[in-house]
Amino acid sequence: MSAAITEEHFVLLVDDDGIGMEEENIVSALDNPSDEKLQPTVKGSIGLKNLKKRLEIIYGEKAQIVIHTQPGVGFSVEIQIPYTEN
Repeated sequence: MSAAITEEHFVLLVDDDGIGMEEENIVSALDNPSDEKLQPTVKGSIGLKNLKKRLEIIYGEKAQIVIHTQPGVGFSVEIQIPYTEN
């Protein structure tokens, strides 16, 4: 895990050297279902859906989650949160 502050964002990067994820599953891992319950469509993806929803509530479209993955190699999630120095 690493963290950095850029001109506009606080960036948190979390790496996992596990099995990774197929590219087509990234969208379903982040998309919120139409109903109120967060149902995982990919095993273990409810945490990502929950995180995305919370970031949207707090920051709107200013926050971003970027997933980098390669099956059999690993998985990383980059979370970008708006940052301003006061």
